[in-house]
This record gives sequence, structure tokens and C-alpha cells, in this order.
Amino acid sequence: MNGHYLNDKTITNSYGNHRQLPIELRKELAKYATKHGINVTAKLYGKHYSTVKRWYNNYLSNGIFTNLVTTPLTSQDHEYLDSLSHLIGSKSIREIKKEYSLPFSIDTLAKYYKRKNIPIEEKYLLILKCPDCQRWLRAINVFFGRPRIMCCPICGFHKLNRQEYLRIPFYNPRQQDYFFNRSLLSPIDSDYKESVLSLLKMPKNLKCLLVYNTNPRKHNRIHLIKYFEKIGDTTIPVTYCSVSFVNINKREIYNPRSHEIVLDLICQRCQLPYYRDFKKNGDKFPKIVVKSLSKLQIALELFIIAQKYNNKTAYTLLGLSKKEFYKLKKQYAEQFDTVRRCMGSEIL
Repeated sequence: MNGHYLNDKTITNSYGNHRQLPIELRKELAKYATKHGINVTAKLYGKHYSTVKRWYNNYLSNGIFTNLVTTPLTSQDHEYLDSLSHLIGSKSIREIKKEYSLPFSIDTLAKYYKRKNIPIEEKYLLILKCPDCQRWLRAINVFFGRPRIMCCPICGFHKLNRQEYLRIPFYNPRQQDYFFNRSLLSPIDSDYKESVLSLLKMPKNLKCLLVYNTNPRKHNRIHLIKYFEKIGDTTIPVTYCSVSFVNINKREIYNPRSHEIVLDLICQRCQLPYYRDFKKNGDKFPKIVVKSLSKLQIALELFIIAQKYNNKTAYTLLGLSKKEFYKLKKQYAEQFDTVRRCMGSEIL
């Protein structure tokens, strides 16, 4: 390969995809970067800085481009990749590749799962703030890419400040939410609503558990469980929005692996703290927290539950007898009156 062929910029740009460049030409570009620098090489030959840097680092390590040469997958590779397909949705392809030390590139894995009709695109929720009108916005990065310049859809200000960037395995959008539509922030209630909602469904491989309120007097919502609180012999689910599910007969525990979760019923208040926990700790089952209470704390917990529901529910939930309930009520009469005044005038 002569110098004229290498320094001809039109020849390197004639390849539509840089992965189609000959191995020798990549090596010559890496050698040129050692003498003149990565920035100069990238600008001269019209390649991205990260592309030239990757070729340069690979050339320095072993002198060859082993990770750029694609090899066909064997039948054993197909079986192994199929066994890992249930992880997609709760984990990104990059995380799966790193955790299981897969010898395949991310592009190879992405193409393989796309052919299997498995959605691999990661979805993100951006919390944005407009410095002009001081509005807080939520935008979903689900398809059509992300705009370079994010303009405020309310006042038209040309720059939005990003406050949070959260990965979302699912999302029940609000009416005032937006999504990235090429170079615009489009409202969720638009012509693309059905296309957007179809990509936001809850995957079946998540480890999260949900609780459903079956009480007909209350608005039925599916809440995300943060942890289980064990008091005596009773286990109470604690949700991310702090909704109480003390009554065992008025709740149902759901699992995405065995239940079809309706997206519209998912509590919107639970979502944002769940995504922050998901970003920090990953996809994990809710833990069981054993709550040890003193005698006074048991009495206060008993009075609060009795005020919310009834006496029988209170002492049954805490594993006490009716006689022990009235004994505590007599012993802590002052605390009982305080709880009754604070929570209402209804006589237990």
C-alpha cells in the first residue's frame, strides 16, 4: 500500500461503514496516528476521534485488529446466547457481555438478538429544567434518537439543563411528559402515542414485585414494592410511594414473570424512586426487613392500625390476642387518646 493511496481522503470515505475498511488501511491509519496524533488523523481522513483512537490502542496492544474481525457463530454459541436472552430488558447488552465475559462484540450481540425479534434498545428518562421559564420536564429517550440541541417546548428556549439521567425498563407516562422525536421534544399525547407506549411495557424478566389494591372503596393501582417489613408472624409490603397494605385480604402480590401487568395501572409516584434505586442497585428482589419493636412501639403501632381499620385487624396482624390488646390499651391509655385525637374522633 503506497502513501498516495493512504493519504487519499476520498478512498477512505468511499467506504460507507468504517468496519468495511481493509485491515491494512486501518493499520496504516494507526501508524499515522502514532506520528501525527489522533486528532490530526481523525480530521485529515474524516473519521471520528473515538474510531481512530480504538484502532490506535488496538494496534499498540498487539499490532493486529483481532476484535474487528468477525467470525461466524457456531451452534453452541447460538444455544448459549439463547439461554441469556431472558436477561435482556433488565440488563443492557454491555452489562451482559461484561458479566458473562462473552467473546463477541456488542454489535454482534445486538444483531443476533434483533434477528430473534428481542427488543434490545435501552430506554432512558431525562429530568430536564428550562433556565428561562423554570419548568421541569420529563423526556423519554425511547426511539428516533436524541436531539443535539434540546429546546424547551413551552417557551422555546434553545437550551435545557439535564438534572437526571435514569434508565427505565418500563414507564407509565404522564399526560405532560415528552419523548425525543429526532430534533424535537414531542408531547406524549401525539400521533406517536401508540408507538411509544408499545415500547414502554414491563418486560417479563424483571425481578421486581408489585402489589395490587383490591379494596373496591379505593382507587385500584399497582404499586412497586420497595421491601417487606416483617412484624411478628406477619409480612407487610412497603411500596416506594409509602402506601399502606396492612389488610391481607385487600391485596395481591404480582410478579411480572407470571402476570400480565397493565401499564396504565402502575403507580406513577412509585416509578421515579424505583428508577433511582434501579440505577444504584440494579434489578433485585425486594428484601425482608425484620422490625423489632419495644412494648410502647407495639402499642402505638397497634393503636394506629386499629384507628385505620379495626381492633381485630390490629391485634391479628401483630400476632396478639384480644386480651393482650385491651391490656395494652389500658396500660397506655394516654398514648391511646393521643393517637385517637391525631387520627380522628372515631371511637375504637
